[in-house]
Amino acid sequence: LLFFSFIGFEDMSAAAEEAKNPARDLPRAMLSAIAITLFLYIGTALVMTGIVPSQEFYGQYNPLALVTERISPIYAEFLDLGVMLGVTTGIFVLLYVQTRLLYTMARDRLLPAWFTKLHVRHASPINATWVAGGAAALLAGFVPLETLAEFSSIGVLAAYSFVAFGVIILRKTNPTLKPKFRCPAVPWLPICSVVINLYLMWQVDVSNWIFFLLWVITGTVIYFKYIYYRSTLVSNKKGGALGE
Repeated sequence: LLFFSFIGFEDMSAAAEEAKNPARDLPRAMLSAIAITLFLYIGTALVMTGIVPSQEFYGQYNPLALVTERISPIYAEFLDLGVMLGVTTGIFVLLYVQTRLLYTMARDRLLPAWFTKLHVRHASPINATWVAGGAAALLAGFVPLETLAEFSSIGVLAAYSFVAFGVIILRKTNPTLKPKFRCPAVPWLPICSVVINLYLMWQVDVSNWIFFLLWVITGTVIYFKYIYYRSTLVSNKKGGALGE
């Protein structure tokens, strides 16, 4: 479940088309964000365990609130407000990413062209925004949070594994390809990525594995029966450069 907190770092890649210099800015942004966040996480953990013995954190839903209550109840109220605001901004970021993914997939004809409609004033994918927001609201209202976290984690880890494996295949099938982003240490780094992702996926409950396998099978059937033949990349093999 801790992995779920780090999903947002790679969400920056969804904004690659809106960056002025993605080849330079995106790697810097990702690595800087990871470094700053790890520093804050570790520093906060050190302060927390310096105030309250770590044994008292077991079974606590919000251990940080427990620490601030020991200092002052007023601090705890401000902390709860900050957590609410932080979660809200995180949700907005994830929704932003999902709308861009839906828009890009629709542009490649992997989804209906209805998702490519842009807002007249803001030039944002308005239909994709409504669908992503509505789906998130329904899931948040009817599915337990822990189930959502585990299922989201196993889905993202599987996607990371496919991407890492795809880099190895592209390096073999297109050795002359020179994308703006080029993965170093191929195939060893992608292999390490796949192994780590599979290890983390193995920690998920069996029930989530069942739902995940059903999801993959259903998506695979739909893709090869309908979507694959509509793809712009497939119908026009000379158009659209593949990247890593």
